Amino acid sequence: MKNLNTIEIYLIAGLLLLSYALVAAEEATTDIAVATPLQPYDALSLPRELKVRLMEPWAPLEAISTTDEPKIPAQMRVRDYADAFDVLAPPDDSADPRFEEAEKTGDIRGSGHFRCAILMYHGFHDPPRTLYEISSYDFAQQCQFLADSGIEVIPLSTLVDALTTKQFTMVPDRCVVITVDDGYKNFYTTARPILKEHNFPATISIYTAYISTGGGSMSWDEIKEMLGEGWLEVASHSLTHPNLAKSSGRFPSYGEWLSREIVGSGNIIQNHLNVPVKAFCYPYGTYNSSADAVVRHSSYEAALTVHPGPTDIDTDPFKLPRYGIYRSCTISKFARFVQGGSVDAEYLQFVSDDAMGQEKQPATSN
Repeated sequence: MKNLNTIEIYLIAGLLLLSYALVAAEEATTDIAVATPLQPYDALSLPRELKVRLMEPWAPLEAISTTDEPKIPAQMRVRDYADAFDVLAPPDDSADPRFEEAEKTGDIRGSGHFRCAILMYHGFHDPPRTLYEISSYDFAQQCQFLADSGIEVIPLSTLVDALTTKQFTMVPDRCVVITVDDGYKNFYTTARPILKEHNFPATISIYTAYISTGGGSMSWDEIKEMLGEGWLEVASHSLTHPNLAKSSGRFPSYGEWLSREIVGSGNIIQNHLNVPVKAFCYPYGTYNSSADAVVRHSSYEAALTVHPGPTDIDTDPFKLPRYGIYRSCTISKFARFVQGGSVDAEYLQFVSDDAMGQEKQPATSN
């Protein structure tokens, strides 16, 4: 009997221990489930004035270019993308009543007090090979950001027309212009499909001696094809992409050389494409009073520089500022540019060094 009681005690103790172990296991499982969400953690649920959709990757992770480490976690990409909208969100009391009235009536696009950011790109490649190139992933993300933000992308010609005619209400209060310099073929192969997906207009600034030279250049036929699609405009970027401020050694004279580079390149574009060329884009952003005078007294209506800053009703159309979008441009920095914000010292140094660079040789990569 004594032995039987001992067995019963051990049996009861064992059952109690088993029950405790099962409860502990269940609690541990519950803790794990709470600590490890099944879905990517949702940074978009944070309070924001603008609705942001959950970003899905639209390019291979290997194409990400904004850091040296390409394997950026999806959660980090979503958070960075969402946080960039905080740059755009205005304070509650910052709404312009003139813009609100314009929206109600529908008579005009803007209040007449616009702030436009002209963006400057160069090349598109996966992965980027130079500081001037960005990946297809970054460009797609930037275009999606513009689409999600509701900031309208307008043609360069619309902005120029508003500045030259002083009809400022034809421009939305917040808008962006996309420009791409040089004429690399990767604009046709890589950037074009992304722009068309969003129905965004763009302007290419081409230096004519480079077009249809093979290798990394676009052809005249490819440019004609895009013009026929109705979303592209063309500006001149000179004949050979020289530093126009360097006057010594120009043949037959500095004045005649300037005319050939500035006016002659525009004539070549018109002859090949049969389209008006409203804008001239300074190579390296460099110019002097002589180059400025040639541009102003030609058929051009505007000139593009590389000086960063927003364009507004007081901007000289022959000194249009642009924000350079380079490989190091994060989505938050992009948002600051779109807002017409300031740039840092590192950016200014980069632009200055580029302006002091050697004259460009035609690229051979695509």
